[in-house]
Amino acid sequence: MRILGSWLDVWDERHEKQYGIWRAILRHGRTVYACDAVDLVCLTITHDRLEPESEMLEGISKGWPKVLSSLKTLLEVGRPLPKLW
Repeated sequence: MRILGSWLDVWDERHEKQYGIWRAILRHGRTVYACDAVDLVCLTITHDRLEPESEMLEGISKGWPKVLSSLKTLLEVGRPLPKLW
Protein backbone atom coordinates (compact mmCIF):
# COMPACT_ATOMS: atom_id res chain seq x y z
CA MET A 1 0.00 0.00 0.00
CA ARG A 2 1.27 3.48 -0.84
CA ILE A 3 -0.10 6.87 0.15
CA LEU A 4 1.18 10.04 -1.45
CA GLY A 5 0.87 13.47 0.17
CA SER A 6 2.32 16.90 -0.29
CA TRP A 7 3.38 19.58 2.14
CA LEU A 8 3.24 23.28 1.47
CA ASP A 9 5.72 25.31 3.47
CA VAL A 10 4.51 28.48 5.13
CA TRP A 11 5.97 31.34 3.13
CA ASP A 12 6.53 34.85 4.30
CA GLU A 13 7.52 38.02 2.49
CA ARG A 14 11.18 36.93 2.30
CA HIS A 15 10.22 33.97 0.13
CA GLU A 16 7.87 36.02 -2.02
CA LYS A 17 10.62 38.56 -2.74
CA GLN A 18 13.22 35.85 -3.34
CA TYR A 19 11.17 33.48 -5.51
CA GLY A 20 8.21 35.51 -6.77
CA ILE A 21 4.69 34.87 -5.49
CA TRP A 22 3.62 32.14 -7.91
CA ARG A 23 6.79 30.10 -7.61
CA ALA A 24 6.67 30.41 -3.80
CA ILE A 25 3.08 29.14 -3.70
CA LEU A 26 3.90 26.12 -5.85
CA ARG A 27 6.94 25.02 -3.85
CA HIS A 28 6.10 21.96 -1.78
CA GLY A 29 7.55 18.77 -0.40
CA ARG A 30 6.22 15.31 -1.24
CA THR A 31 5.75 12.49 1.25
CA VAL A 32 5.29 8.85 0.25
CA TYR A 33 4.12 6.36 2.88
CA ALA A 34 4.73 2.76 1.84
CA CYS A 35 3.54 -0.14 3.97
CA ASP A 36 4.66 -3.68 3.17
CA ALA A 37 3.58 -6.75 5.11
CA VAL A 38 5.12 -10.19 4.78
CA ASP A 39 5.94 -11.70 8.17
CA LEU A 40 6.32 -8.25 9.71
CA VAL A 41 4.98 -4.85 8.77
CA CYS A 42 7.48 -2.39 7.35
CA LEU A 43 6.56 1.29 7.10
CA THR A 44 8.78 3.43 4.90
CA ILE A 45 8.36 7.19 4.72
CA THR A 46 10.11 9.17 2.02
CA HIS A 47 9.94 12.96 2.20
CA ASP A 48 11.51 14.60 -0.85
CA ARG A 49 11.30 17.65 -3.12
CA LEU A 50 12.78 19.80 -0.38
CA GLU A 51 15.03 22.80 -0.78
CA PRO A 52 18.57 22.17 0.54
CA GLU A 53 19.20 23.95 3.85
CA SER A 54 15.54 25.02 4.09
CA GLU A 55 13.66 25.45 7.35
CA MET A 56 11.31 22.66 6.29
CA LEU A 57 14.18 20.23 5.74
CA GLU A 58 15.64 21.12 9.12
CA GLY A 59 12.25 20.73 10.80
CA ILE A 60 11.37 17.36 9.32
CA SER A 61 14.87 16.02 9.98
CA LYS A 62 14.08 16.47 13.67
CA GLY A 63 10.33 15.85 13.51
CA TRP A 64 9.93 12.56 11.62
CA PRO A 65 12.15 10.53 14.01
CA LYS A 66 10.09 11.79 16.96
CA VAL A 67 6.78 11.03 15.26
CA LEU A 68 7.87 7.54 14.21
CA SER A 69 9.33 6.71 17.63
CA SER A 70 6.06 7.69 19.25
CA LEU A 71 4.06 5.67 16.70
CA LYS A 72 6.23 2.60 17.35
CA THR A 73 5.72 2.96 21.12
CA LEU A 74 1.96 3.38 20.62
CA LEU A 75 1.78 0.18 18.58
CA GLU A 76 3.95 -1.80 21.01
CA VAL A 77 2.59 -0.72 24.40
CA GLY A 78 -0.70 1.03 23.64
CA ARG A 79 0.32 4.59 24.43
CA PRO A 80 2.49 7.15 22.64
CA LEU A 81 5.64 8.66 24.05
CA PRO A 82 5.23 11.79 26.15
CA LYS A 83 5.15 14.99 24.12
CA LEU A 84 8.58 15.27 22.50
CA TRP A 85 8.46 18.86 21.23
